[in-house]
Amino acid sequence: MKDFNPAKLDNMANRNRASASRNDFGNRNQGGFRNGSGSYRNSYGNNRPYGRQPQQLTKISGEDPSPIGSPFYNPYTFIPFPTKVERGAATFLTADEVEKDRFTGVLNLKVKTLSPLMTCDPVPYTPKEEDHKKFHALIIGNDVVLPATSVRGSLRTLMSILAGGTLGYMDTNMWLCQGRDLPVGPTMKEKNLPVFLAKVEKPGGMMRSGTLRLGQAWLISAQKLKHLDYSLDKKRPKNGKAVPVYIDDPINPTRVVDKPSNAFRYELKLSGRPIKQNGKREGVFEAGDTVITVPARIWEEYIGRNRNGERKELREGDLVWIEPKNPNGSVLSAEDILSIQWARWGKKGQNLKDALPDCVVPDCLREDGLVDVVTDLWGQVPMVDGKGDSFATRIRPHNIVFENGTQKLDKEIHLAPLAQPHPGCVPFYRLGEAGSISKLNALNGYKVYRNTIAREVHAPWLYSVQGVFDKDDVSKMSSPMQKMNKTVDLLSEGVEGNLKISCRGLSKKDLALLLLSCCVDWKLGGGKPLGLGHCRVVKAELVDEFGEKVLDMTGDGNSALSLPEEYAAMVSHLEMRVELYKKSQEPVDLLRYPRTVSNNKGGLRREGLAWFARHATLSKAPDRDGVSKGLETCAVGEKHYNGMVLGNIETNPNPLYGYDLVGVGERSERGNKKVFEALEPYDPSKHKSESRRFENNSQNRYTRRDDRKNR
Repeated sequence: MKDFNPAKLDNMANRNRASASRNDFGNRNQGGFRNGSGSYRNSYGNNRPYGRQPQQLTKISGEDPSPIGSPFYNPYTFIPFPTKVERGAATFLTADEVEKDRFTGVLNLKVKTLSPLMTCDPVPYTPKEEDHKKFHALIIGNDVVLPATSVRGSLRTLMSILAGGTLGYMDTNMWLCQGRDLPVGPTMKEKNLPVFLAKVEKPGGMMRSGTLRLGQAWLISAQKLKHLDYSLDKKRPKNGKAVPVYIDDPINPTRVVDKPSNAFRYELKLSGRPIKQNGKREGVFEAGDTVITVPARIWEEYIGRNRNGERKELREGDLVWIEPKNPNGSVLSAEDILSIQWARWGKKGQNLKDALPDCVVPDCLREDGLVDVVTDLWGQVPMVDGKGDSFATRIRPHNIVFENGTQKLDKEIHLAPLAQPHPGCVPFYRLGEAGSISKLNALNGYKVYRNTIAREVHAPWLYSVQGVFDKDDVSKMSSPMQKMNKTVDLLSEGVEGNLKISCRGLSKKDLALLLLSCCVDWKLGGGKPLGLGHCRVVKAELVDEFGEKVLDMTGDGNSALSLPEEYAAMVSHLEMRVELYKKSQEPVDLLRYPRTVSNNKGGLRREGLAWFARHATLSKAPDRDGVSKGLETCAVGEKHYNGMVLGNIETNPNPLYGYDLVGVGERSERGNKKVFEALEPYDPSKHKSESRRFENNSQNRYTRRDDRKNR
């Protein structure tokens, strides 16, 4: 072992890679040492001359990521879920007629904007044919108005977080999926499993069944198909759109055509562009006579799993893979189907309801008839046919009215695109350490949005700060008139508005919880992930049903209101949760969606996906239990940094790192793991994008044929 020289090993591997010949598809063969058969072997294979095999980088424990630099704060963090939620019978709306000490009256509030507020007219004023939409502020006369429905949703969510209660609403069809974790058909361990394809005859959906046509399915070598039609890669599905392709034989085809016939009745189920040509196999389907009805549940689960996928909804004529209940059996009816998948490496994921702690599952989904204190205050409409009753709210917010607010609008602000959350992202939504986190870890908690101190040209809600980059030149931002963003009028910060909240039959404990929610900062309106909508109650006045003032709380506007001792004692058990929420609302600098710069075969890419791929990718290698655990490390020189887990405000309130960094001196280690000499801030004048094509540019019989056609 004393002769082991890593530098010498790297130099030799680089020389071998440099001298490797190109194959028919323009890719270099693997560098290494030739074996007896003349084929290339990996430099770290059995013929290694310099000692033992190095450890895989994915298995190396990561170090503190702060030396990477470029810190930033994610738009949201989490408040932990409680371990228990007190639930009981719902309170009658007429409780105040029996219990005389209950409060019925009005809570008058004065609300001040601490950052610009977005409240939009629901109808854009731009022509329908234009993709980019512009919206006026929602106004009545000269007053700017925030609708009562928006206030109601924000205030109920806030009270659930502070009280540690059940969720007010949950999408039962939400699935937590990241990557592909469901092999349909043969695997490395079981290579002889059958595959099942079907054609969509009538697509199903939410609350409606659909039909599938069954038939026979095979797998065929992509290499064999490539030799029949070198342009087949251009027919692979893009953006979820598939081009029908047919062959004359499922085992030994002789031609590839675009239209079916009796001779060409075998349809190909092409997958995406292959990373490795060798070993790639495609599906082949021959339609049969059997058409089965598949219940709505399976179609709903498909939609839930693929909300962030290429094919969000299935259409007539689509070929789909079937996950059978018995992998070694057959599929003859809907009872034999576990799921339908768009790709053979499908999405297993986990239903959100199964991932949540039982104590926070919404009361409207339960059948025991009990509710927590927040549901008791805000009312309920059951989502299932259970024992729970529908009952009215005892708290009714009105509109927030900003008088003469039209004079305090910032007109035609080009907003940064609002990115759709991806709840399947393991390091952001799951609780755990970077080295051991997995899809089985518990969820982080209630999601809350952060606030920012950045203003003017650095404000994160501006398109000029977080815009879309030109795909041909990442140093330039595309026009702010994009389909994915909008232009709006924002109500300036420092403006005060009036809000009335009607209350009926509140106990002193109920009233204490409502007043407590007025003693912390609020997030209202749209654009919360961009730092918009930070508001504060600066005055609260409680008036009973006889018009007598019961309570008056007034602040200086620089800090939140203080709860009187009489009420504070009733909610003292929530003190820790309140402090965590206050901590989460402290304004931070550099509030940003994750973003960094990557260099691939298509040139430089400056986007959020690049940050996740570099710093928050779950290990692809499963352990003995078949579960992938831990985040892959980011290798910089001799350092191996762990991916950055967001955690919640209690476990990890610190910033993330690596914003807008680009890797320099890139090389590949074992398993195609990227290693950088350094990570440095992206500089358009220094880091130029080199456009490289995926197609083979060398002379061969196909390119010569194309030249003849062009002539």
